[in-house]
Amino acid sequence: MSEFRRNLPPIGQLIAFEAAARLGNFTRASEELHMSQAAISRQIRELEKRLSASLFRRGRHEVSLTRSGELFLKSVRPALQMMLGAVEETRALSQARNEFVVYSDQSIDSSYLLPRLRRFLDLHPEVELKLISTGKPIEEVQSRFHIAFQAGPVWPTSYETHVIADDEVFPVCSPGFLTQHPSIVDPDHLATVSLLHFEQPGRHWTSWEDYLGWLGCDVKLPRKQIKFTRYPTLLHAAENGDGIALGWQNSVSSRLTSGTLVRVGTTGMKLKDYLHSYIRKDQPRTSLAVEFLEWLRRSG
Repeated sequence: MSEFRRNLPPIGQLIAFEAAARLGNFTRASEELHMSQAAISRQIRELEKRLSASLFRRGRHEVSLTRSGELFLKSVRPALQMMLGAVEETRALSQARNEFVVYSDQSIDSSYLLPRLRRFLDLHPEVELKLISTGKPIEEVQSRFHIAFQAGPVWPTSYETHVIADDEVFPVCSPGFLTQHPSIVDPDHLATVSLLHFEQPGRHWTSWEDYLGWLGCDVKLPRKQIKFTRYPTLLHAAENGDGIALGWQNSVSSRLTSGTLVRVGTTGMKLKDYLHSYIRKDQPRTSLAVEFLEWLRRSG
């Protein structure tokens, strides 16, 4: 065991390295870890000195991994995730055994997933639900969970995935906005009003360019004046009459039913196999996760 202390770098250096490598920037790494940029730089320098290798190419504003850095990251990231899993698993032993931890993409947490979870919990009153909802892609989520749900295409991951539902994307706005701008039912007139854009680091969502291109509209869009990184905030802005947004059927159906949003036009872009469940391959499948997945398939 003494060789661990003698040869392994301090855990703080490894955490600083992983954050800087993932974010490509020492400043953003320092903000995420609540450290100064000088402290991050010092941790990285000490790690490089210990390894006798240069891990980063330093640019004026960004950093990128060297070949040695890329190889080191491939081993360090799984090791840190394994250590985190061991800590959380041990901590979980002292918590309620009936806790059901679900991760949800923020675009579907309250509209699509939560109503179904409530109905499922009616069958299991003894279960305590913990719903984790963030804007991070599932591949970057480090918290432990029993099952996760995410909209969008599936990339090669360490998760077992299952198709849950198709989806459809189309323009939405407030009823008042549509009354003021009735011409927007014609796609060629969409560029004449305020378009609300959704952009999320690390993920590609159908954009206005994608949607209008799919319709075959040759429309020159104005510059992106209003951009959102949180989907619920985007929909809230549309409800407030700040402009027109692209909405996904699974996430806006309740708002369409209540009337806070209306669908603009009738043409929607079909998205086949768009919502998926995720279960980590490196952890035992819990009975609650399996039961909920089967229940979801039956009930829709």
